[in-house]
Amino acid sequence: MAELNLKQITDKLNAEFAGDVRKLVFWYDAGAEFAGDVDALGLENAKVLHLAPDNQFYTKYFLECVDRETNYLVYAPFAKPALRENHLADTIRYSKEFFADRASLLCLDLGIGEQHKPVIQQYIKFFASRERTQRFYELELETWSRSTIETALMSVLCKSKTASFEEAVRCILTEDGLEDNKYLAELEKYGLLPAFWRHVEEAFGYSDPKPTLEKLVMACFATYAARSISAELPRAWKPFVTCKSGNIVAFLDHLMNSYLYADRFDALSALAYEALGAAGQLARLPVEALVGCCAFAGVDRRLIAWLRGRLESEDLDARLDGKSIPEICALRRRLHFGRQFRSEYFILENAFGIMAHGSYTPVSGIAEAVRQYIERDEAVDRHYRYFYLYFDRLENSADFERLRDLTENIYTNDYLNKQLVGWNRSFTEAIGKTGLPRQLDFYSRCVRTARERTVVIISDALRYEVGRTLFERLQADEKCTATLSAMQAVLPSYTRFGMAALLPHKRIELCPDLRVTVDGKPTDDLKQREAVLQAAQPNSRCLRFDDIRSMKVAELREIFTGQDVVYVYHNQIDARGDKASTENEVFAACEEAVDEIFALIKRLTVSANTIHYIITADHGFLYKRDKLQESDKIGGIPGAGRRFALSAQAVQADGVASLPLAAVTNAEDARNVYFPLGSDLFKAAGSGLNYVHGGSSPQELIIPLLDVKTEKGRRDTSVAQIALVSLTTKITNLITTLDFVQTEPVSDVVKETAYRLCFISDDNEKISNENIYLADKKDTDTAKRVFRLRFSFKNKKYDKGRKYYLVAFDDKNGLEALRQEIIMDIAFADDFGFGF
Repeated sequence: MAELNLKQITDKLNAEFAGDVRKLVFWYDAGAEFAGDVDALGLENAKVLHLAPDNQFYTKYFLECVDRETNYLVYAPFAKPALRENHLADTIRYSKEFFADRASLLCLDLGIGEQHKPVIQQYIKFFASRERTQRFYELELETWSRSTIETALMSVLCKSKTASFEEAVRCILTEDGLEDNKYLAELEKYGLLPAFWRHVEEAFGYSDPKPTLEKLVMACFATYAARSISAELPRAWKPFVTCKSGNIVAFLDHLMNSYLYADRFDALSALAYEALGAAGQLARLPVEALVGCCAFAGVDRRLIAWLRGRLESEDLDARLDGKSIPEICALRRRLHFGRQFRSEYFILENAFGIMAHGSYTPVSGIAEAVRQYIERDEAVDRHYRYFYLYFDRLENSADFERLRDLTENIYTNDYLNKQLVGWNRSFTEAIGKTGLPRQLDFYSRCVRTARERTVVIISDALRYEVGRTLFERLQADEKCTATLSAMQAVLPSYTRFGMAALLPHKRIELCPDLRVTVDGKPTDDLKQREAVLQAAQPNSRCLRFDDIRSMKVAELREIFTGQDVVYVYHNQIDARGDKASTENEVFAACEEAVDEIFALIKRLTVSANTIHYIITADHGFLYKRDKLQESDKIGGIPGAGRRFALSAQAVQADGVASLPLAAVTNAEDARNVYFPLGSDLFKAAGSGLNYVHGGSSPQELIIPLLDVKTEKGRRDTSVAQIALVSLTTKITNLITTLDFVQTEPVSDVVKETAYRLCFISDDNEKISNENIYLADKKDTDTAKRVFRLRFSFKNKKYDKGRKYYLVAFDDKNGLEALRQEIIMDIAFADDFGFGF
């Protein structure tokens, strides 16, 4: 009971007990409304005596024989008995009776008009609890009607802190099951269940002689789906579609886009999908009609199956609703269930990329071959890498096996084999000179002339296309300025040779056992490389990434202070690829390598006072998922590794090319380096056939060279802004489509962000669904940054005299980014429901 009610009762009773004459006051509380409050009354000149139906004689004896001096409030939590059964009737005749009408007191306290007292009286059982009553008071309603009172009562029972019917429904649907729902049981206990279903009909249009939560959910999702399916709805669903589609769309969008309730939305969607027989019903609709529907995960399964079928037929021109396969994949990833099918859509998108660009076009000359690889062909390798990265994440890949086989065949036979043969012919004709800067000149060209401390990060097997991924990651960071170029690794392209080539030297030699010396000094391990580096640059160090990744800030600063050059050796890709048991994890290792190098740069910038970084590799790699057959292995090459052989004797074999080693080292050496002309391997001892390096392919030989400058202080950056394009000042329909534009492209100083857009009233009531838009477009053409959103408005009467606004909030910080006043002039927004 609210304290104000108790005070009124207390004041009235204290007035009764005032004076020196003993008084007895009888209070028969027929509904036991005040049973929990009576002992808390602050009576100044009386005591409370509790009366029970079976202790009337004792009470009479007590009042007339035991204590004849004290004033008593005799409280009976039941109705006054009939005269024949009331043994205290004669005592009452010389005493007084007290009457308290809780409904009247509540109305008085809250300022509720007398006309609404019957509503309070109808649900008076609710107010028997002081806690429930206090929470009702705390809702602080300002307007009163049967609807607002019932909404407040339901909100309290559903543990909501605001008087909102939609929030009460949200609680009922998300915080308990649909069967034996504890909140519905509470509503029924206090007589509110009929009111709940009446409010459901008013808010969502769902009506049923025997309503259930399951059928309500079915109606909501059928109505929600109807708004985004661009075809006639299945006949079996039409009885479920309600006239309040705007309210339902707004309600489900709120659940779907909520960080707290998105998982429950998924569960409700799955339940509705099953109950509505959606799998069979949607199968009868044209797939094109489902492109914009995000009501069910089953829609994505249907679209994925269709897209997979088109790719298996190599139908690259296939379109749905005017969108290409990659555009559909990108769109569906941004929709709600895109997170659940992220891997499937990336598989399809990258399979498309391989098919679209995987047919190798021969070019003339090594310079053109280099240009084509850097500008075009490296993307095919990247598509292949991401295809398997996401393919390996599937829990069950059976449905994608046929597409995998096709993709593998195109990559290997149409792209890789043709590319490598053409490349190696041009490469040998040019006597190993590609025109790219040489790895052998790295120190003198890139490190020796650096003016500030430079950290050189050498990532083992970081091939060019992986380096481009790292470059794009660095570009997106506001504290980094990065440039990417290509460099030609040494041949044979293996670790010892590549690592030595990156050190300062005048002369480099390959020993018969494949060890490498620099100016006569060994370079096999970290200490030997550090000795070579310090001979040219005394203030320098060589470190392992694994040794410094867990160092504390003080340790990092101690190591880096006073150094001009620090070589950091990172080994994630080669460490996994070179083992037969983990070579199929190499693409996952590439992704981890990018993450680790990016994090290292960020950490050293802050903790080691370093702002200049050069990232490169010792060599690249070739990777194919399918194992080579024996017929694909070249035998008869003495002393061969998987992808190269060194020999002073002439070797004659089909499919083998060679170069004089002297052309690589610029030193006298009678040996030749032999390598497969295509993607084949030499027969050699050892494990591992999928991941290889050592040869002359562009994947092995072209390595990235990233030059990165970081800023310790924050750069002046901003997030991408949006603006309304449509010349709209008035909304005249329950469904409205508006055009917006991302005002600037995303760049190093303009960062992507997400916006939540909806319409609100001047008292902040949300009157439409909420759209989430990711402002991430990088197109410089403004027309390509225009986007369209559809809004569904609540079915209600709108006051032309009130103010309404279109608003957008930055999803990362909740700040308002856009507000535009709108006139709501919807003539037919009523229970008849136009526009579904």
